[in-house]
Amino acid sequence: SVRMESAALCRAVLHRVATGFVVVQFIALCCILSVPWSTVAASADVTSRVRGDAGIFYQTPSQRDLQLESAPHYARHMDFRERESVKRELTWHEELRNRGIARRGRFSGDAAEHGTTAGADAAEKEVLLELFESTSGHDWTNKKGWENKSSDPCTVPWAGVYCQNNRVVSIELVYNNMAGPLPQSLGTLTALQQLVFYSNMLTGEIPSSIFELPVLTELDLNNNLLTGTLPTHVAAKSLQHLVLYTNKLQGALPSVWSTPKLRTLELSSNTFTGPAPAALGGMSSLTELVISRNNISGDYPASWGSLGNLTQLWTFNNELKGPLPESWQGMRSLLNVEMDSVTGEFPSWIGKWSEVQLMIIVRGALSGSLSEGLCLLRRVQTLWLFQNALSGSLPSCIGDWSNITQLELSDNKLSGAIPEGVRGLKQLEYLYLSRNAFATTLPAGLGSLENLQIMDLSSNSFTGGIPVAYNGLAGIMVDWALCYNKLSGPLTKDLSPLFQAISQFTCALYNNPWQCPIESLVPKACDCICDSCNSQRNRDSCKSCVATDTCGFCQDGSSCLHGGTSGPEGYDCKSWHFGSTSNCSAFIVVDV
Repeated sequence: SVRMESAALCRAVLHRVATGFVVVQFIALCCILSVPWSTVAASADVTSRVRGDAGIFYQTPSQRDLQLESAPHYARHMDFRERESVKRELTWHEELRNRGIARRGRFSGDAAEHGTTAGADAAEKEVLLELFESTSGHDWTNKKGWENKSSDPCTVPWAGVYCQNNRVVSIELVYNNMAGPLPQSLGTLTALQQLVFYSNMLTGEIPSSIFELPVLTELDLNNNLLTGTLPTHVAAKSLQHLVLYTNKLQGALPSVWSTPKLRTLELSSNTFTGPAPAALGGMSSLTELVISRNNISGDYPASWGSLGNLTQLWTFNNELKGPLPESWQGMRSLLNVEMDSVTGEFPSWIGKWSEVQLMIIVRGALSGSLSEGLCLLRRVQTLWLFQNALSGSLPSCIGDWSNITQLELSDNKLSGAIPEGVRGLKQLEYLYLSRNAFATTLPAGLGSLENLQIMDLSSNSFTGGIPVAYNGLAGIMVDWALCYNKLSGPLTKDLSPLFQAISQFTCALYNNPWQCPIESLVPKACDCICDSCNSQRNRDSCKSCVATDTCGFCQDGSSCLHGGTSGPEGYDCKSWHFGSTSNCSAFIVVDV
């Protein structure tokens, strides 16, 4: 079932991806998950639902970033985001199904074991037979009892059918090769409590009468091919779990919900449109609200702030946008929140979400500085705020996040120094601070993080050298990127332990003005090139200056290179002149 669930998610993602490289990446992912491509492709319409937002990708590349985005370390960064996103959804759906199996345990076993001696209601038996014929029952994987039309489903076991007091109360047929539409007559099973048909090939619309069944507590039709719309009014007053993810449902979400007991609403990976229903704010029992991967638009409803029992909120990959309503500080039970396209100031009240363990608010326009309220998120394990417009420095309390394993703040405008408290992040595995405006020396405290596997500090303005303390990361770190900074070194034998472990991880040190010479211990895989113009030599004599992008060109000791310098520590080489070594009259002035 894990492989089938993986295939389902791969299909859902492929419904969302753009073209070319992205599709290839997910074919590779399916291979990693041991999912046969034929299983994925069999029921996946790969091209019919292509969207320009590139599915789960959180990147909107600009022209100035094209060269950077072609770099190997950047591709690895994107792979990390993809893998983690898929992993989260697989884990969530597996948990959702396991909980459902546990809930339905009271209906396990044969019908006769529940003390049923009277025969099934004749009308209800006819509904079951109609279901069998409508969904290609003769091709079902498990059709025990169903083909014997003279038998009784409440006295002789029919696969997946459970009765109480000669009434059908539960039908559970999963991974059962059901194909075709659901009959309208299912809405006449007024004693039905659970209808569970996930991971089949059901088509057509969901009968609207099902949403009016008076004692229905669970409707799970995820991972099918269902189309059409949902009714404007959901009137199943006993409904607790509505799970319809990974179908082809469309139209607006219901605007009226007469479901006071609703706890789980999972509608992700469809093509729903229209606004996010404000009426859901009245569902005080709601604990999980997942509407990601749709086309839902408009603002984030302020009424949702009344959902004090909500533990999970996923709205990402929609057309929703705008600031987080101040009323949302009322969601004080949140453990898991993932959304995008949020604008406005970073909430000063964010500390009210003190129970949160995973917070992902990305690909938006959140501005301002990171609130000190983040200091109250002491249980946070994953914090992603990348691709926003956040500025200022990191909170000084960063060391209080003793449980954090992933910190992803790249693509912002953060500056200042990385607090020394970072040495307190003992569980940290992944650190991404790339494409910000940090302009200090590298924090030595990172070298004491015994679980740090990936560190990407690229595309900032870090200066100085690599702290010797980073030797402590040897044998731990599998990927690190310091490229596109202003690091000058020197790279000496003091860093031998770190570089000797290079076979165990990948490094990117290019596009820095490293001092010459570079010790031979630095592997070529790091792509580390020294800058003679920053090597504390007499650069006016032009005896050792070599070709660089910013400093000039001279190889023969002639007077082709002229002008002042800004001293041994100044690697910008302002107003250096260079030209052809054979014809020094063709001077070019470089003023960086």
